[in-house]
Amino acid sequence: MTQYAIVDAASNSVVNLVDYESAPTGAPPGFGATCIAVPVPAGAAGNWANWSWNGTILSIPATAAPTLPVVLTFLQFMALFTAAEQDAIVASTDTQTRLFLLMATGAGVIALANPEVITGVNYLATLPGASPPGPGLIASSRPAQILAGQAPS
Repeated sequence: MTQYAIVDAASNSVVNLVDYESAPTGAPPGFGATCIAVPVPAGAAGNWANWSWNGTILSIPATAAPTLPVVLTFLQFMALFTAAEQDAIVASTDTQTRLFLLMATGAGVIALANPEVITGVNYLATLPGASPPGPGLIASSRPAQILAGQAPS
């Protein structure tokens, strides 16, 4: 059996995928008169609703590899901070910073996409004069780097 993309020739959009023993002649059974069947290349993958037909070529966008959440141990997480940032975090008397550090220490693993981790790292960059105020322990550019899992340069 061969897989075919059913294309609405009026809009050049793929409306379904079907398997046929041989190519249907005329409109594929069960589809409107403006539909045509186009053979799908071997190995084609992805959401067929994103495929398109230009009258000659069936365009199938490449599927991106799934993004896996970055999960780190506490030591790996702390290695994302510079030595000066680590010193400032550990020496901080700010209650919210101390609580974030305590929770991170006991977490077992730290997922960089976890909303609590994102909030905590962003808090470390919030300046004391901001509303609400923060400790200003890391530069405002650092949370994006840390949450992307980039080691300090």
